[in-house]
Order: sequence, then C-alpha cells, then structure tokens
Amino acid sequence: MAAAVKEHLLQRSKQVKTGIKAAKGPKSFAAFGTKELSAFVNVQKVVMFDLTELKPLSVPLNIAALQIHQRGYHVQRQDTKTMEEKVKKVLEEHVNPIDEEEG
Repeated sequence: MAAAVKEHLLQRSKQVKTGIKAAKGPKSFAAFGTKELSAFVNVQKVVMFDLTELKPLSVPLNIAALQIHQRGYHVQRQDTKTMEEKVKKVLEEHVNPIDEEEG
C-alpha cells in the first residue's frame, strides 16, 4: 500500500507544485490539498474540519510540541507493555494451570 501511495504522489508531484504556486493568497493545505486528496481517493468531495476552529483556545502544534507528545505516548506505551509483562510473570508464578483446569 505504501508503495502505491508513493507512486501516486510522485506522479502528481509536478501538478501539485504547479497548483500550489498558482494558488492565490496564503498557501494552505485546505486551499489546495483537499482537491489533491479528492483525486487521490477518487471521490467527488472531501470534507475536512480544522479542529482548532471548533475550540477557540486550541492551537495547532508546532514540531517541538508534537515531538513532546509523541515521546510521552511512546513512554506511556512502553510503561504499559512493561506492566503487562510483569502481570503475566506474576500470574505464571502464582497460578497453577493444573489447578485451573480441574476447577
């Protein structure tokens, strides 16, 4: 699937660059990207929502904030995996499978 996506993007690259350069006003994904996304997924219209518009106090993440959130997620996932491994070990040590089968 990734190879197909990459191939499609490479094919459309020149059109995308031309379209972005021709766009009037500030360059934004919403202005041009939705047309490209529609073409890519082969649908008539793509509707997207900018979640920051739904809650006025929300702001888009900059790259540093995004990386902090990603690191936090990975630390949390690793902690969860570690806890799962410890729970399995405790169960293996304290639960006798033979007793469980007889019950």
